[in-house]
Parts: sequence; C-alpha cells; structure tokens
Amino acid sequence: MALGWANMLYYTRGFQSMGMYSVMIQKVILHDVLKFLFVYIVFLLGFGVALASLIEKCPSDNKDCSSYGSFSDAVLELFKLTIGLGDLNIQQNSKYPILFLFLLITYVILTFVLLLNMLIALMGETVENVSKESERIWRLQRARTILEFEKMLPEWLRSRFRMGELCKVAEEDFRLCLR
Repeated sequence: MALGWANMLYYTRGFQSMGMYSVMIQKVILHDVLKFLFVYIVFLLGFGVALASLIEKCPSDNKDCSSYGSFSDAVLELFKLTIGLGDLNIQQNSKYPILFLFLLITYVILTFVLLLNMLIALMGETVENVSKESERIWRLQRARTILEFEKMLPEWLRSRFRMGELCKVAEEDFRLCLR
C-alpha cells in the first residue's frame, strides 16, 4: 500500500515544481543508496562473521549471555548499532573481549561515521547535479510522460491528436515529421 502511494510520484513528473523532486528521489534511490547498500552489506557480513566467531556458546540457563551467539543474531545486532539502537556493552561472553570491543568500535566508525557520511555526500552531489540540469531534465521527463499517456489512448483517438505529416525516411521506415 505504501509503495502504491509512492508510485504517485511518477505522475508528478509533468509538473516543473514537483517533477524535479521525483527525479531526485529516483536517482538517489537507484544510484546512491544501491551503491551504499552493496558496500554496507559487505561490512555487515564480514564483521558479523568475525564477531560471531569470537563468542563462546552460552549455556541455556544463563540469561546474561550475549546476543551474538549465532551469525544471524550478530548481523542483527550490528545493524542495530548502525542505526543507533545497539549497545557496545555486549562482549561479556567473548573469548577475547579486547579484540571483540576493538572490532565493534571499528565497525561503528566504518559504518556509522564513514559510510553514512559518504552516503549523505553522494546524495548531496546527486541533488546538486540534478539541480544544475533541472530545466532540461524536467522537459525530458514531461515529454516521456506525455508520450506514455498517448500510448494509453485508443488508436482512433491517438490519430486525432497527431500533428505533422507522414514522411518516408528509409525504404520501409515512415515517421511523423513536424515541418
């Protein structure tokens, strides 16, 4: 349902004031966020494996065990750290607590500080590039939207809106030319 409402942004491309925002959102999601997610997943999986291997298995009756007991738990906890919901005080069942804490701090610095700031910088650069070419991009998006709406019309109605004359470009290639 939420993605259906997000699809409404597609139809704002014809309006100059809203069209630029929908183009910016599309470019940020399809280019910047996908690149970021690829690098982030590499870090997340790598540190998840490293931290899960440093944890000793807990006895089932011990409630004070770390949540890094399995790989999936480690990845989930690392994700929580990335978005600011995690806790650094979780190395009590580690075989090597100093190494565990060092890996956690390294992960936080690499992902939270470095990668998220790089994502923000990439998004800013994308917005700047789109803003520089805003008029041209808007005209192109508007033309594409109009052509797509024309394709939805029935053939008998489409022919009434056509302007120009049919020109022969090649042996079997006829195009509608405006002169």
